[in-house]
Amino acid sequence: MNAKNKIKIVKRAEPGNESPVDASNSGHAESQPNAARTVAQHVTSWVKEFQQRRIQERGRSFESLFQRA
Repeated sequence: MNAKNKIKIVKRAEPGNESPVDASNSGHAESQPNAARTVAQHVTSWVKEFQQRRIQERGRSFESLFQRA
């Protein structure tokens, strides 16, 4: 058996020359930027919440130093 016979070369279509298969996948490609934007927003909000929590904990720790003294 020859492994070279199993390789299929697929070239990218030029702009404006999309085949019907490419057109059906274009909806998926359009949703990726929206999904990436949504994920980025969730990560950004998570980081902000994490930073706020750390600031609050530091404040409590700092205040507790003066209460003990």
